[in-house]
Amino acid sequence: VEALTRGWGALAPWLLVLYCAVVPGALADVLQQQAQVAVRAAEASLLLASEPVWAALLGLPFLGEAVSNGVLLGGLLIFLGAALAVTAPPLRVSITTSTTDL
Repeated sequence: VEALTRGWGALAPWLLVLYCAVVPGALADVLQQQAQVAVRAAEASLLLASEPVWAALLGLPFLGEAVSNGVLLGGLLIFLGAALAVTAPPLRVSITTSTTDL
């Protein structure tokens, strides 16, 4: 246990951990918000809904992960669901109120 906790009192590693936790996350949030303003809501939702698919695809070359049939099926379902949501015609709902019902 002592070997694992050695160096915990040093400030530099904690500052590095804090920087790595805050700066990339904040930068990603700001860039995402700016990009969402520049594109239509349907396109933004398609891209954001496909995030697990991109994570799995990038895990192949960078982390050497294997892709099972279940992962492929899940990615396909995510993509098809998002594409259907983007391409489906908008649902028109008419709401009528009557003063006699009150």
